[in-house]
Amino acid sequence: MNIFIRRLSTLLYFLCLIKLSLAGEVLNNANIGDPFFGINRHTSSSTVNQVGFFSQFLTPQKLLLRSEHTTLYTGESSRLDSVIRFDDGTLSSISASDISWSVSDSQISIQNDFAKAEVVSSNTRVLVEGKFGNLKAKVFIRVKSGSSNLINDENVLKEKSALSDSIDMIQNGWKKSNWFGAYFNSDDNWIYHQHHGWLFSFSNLQNSLWLWSPSQKWLWTNSDVYPHLFRHKDGDWLYFISQALPRKFYYNQSTKKLESAN
Repeated sequence: MNIFIRRLSTLLYFLCLIKLSLAGEVLNNANIGDPFFGINRHTSSSTVNQVGFFSQFLTPQKLLLRSEHTTLYTGESSRLDSVIRFDDGTLSSISASDISWSVSDSQISIQNDFAKAEVVSSNTRVLVEGKFGNLKAKVFIRVKSGSSNLINDENVLKEKSALSDSIDMIQNGWKKSNWFGAYFNSDDNWIYHQHHGWLFSFSNLQNSLWLWSPSQKWLWTNSDVYPHLFRHKDGDWLYFISQALPRKFYYNQSTKKLESAN
């Protein structure tokens, strides 16, 4: 009887070892051709560990849309730019053709990467909405009949600007925006920014700020993406590295290289 009990105990011991070994097995799933990329998964599925290039696991958080022009007249077009912001703060441009578009008024149509004003019968503000997966974003474009004359367009000039949140600082002429930082407000739309130096600023919408820099030419940004800036001359997105101050650098997200901000 004692021999039987000992043999039964030994059998149960080995069965327990086998079960523990199976429970501790790690399944490695990888994509062929991807450098060091895969998933380590406990067989009980209680633990999943993703390994490999971090970029493989970035989670899209927000879709951002930008229209090159905010007002269109009959027959005019405006380029649409689409950007995804990931959970690590980086941005990635995507083709407007990958976006599912909808408009609130048939006076505007979406053709390739452009919004086009058809025959404008009435002045109105058109909602242009884009969808990419589960992400949605919107931009407004005003359509008007007649010919383009933005300089004398009183309605445009009455719009709040992207820097309208700025408050006066103690120093005479200096203002501070809660997202753009401190700047000296000069005459004729010229500002001197604490980090970017002299800039010509133009903003007729609360979510759009155009800046002209002597070194970078036209840049675009807003409170959602800054310190990311879109450089119009080559279509690259730049990231201003404030951590490098007093040295001033941009990180070019297209070339993956640092550029001097001077």
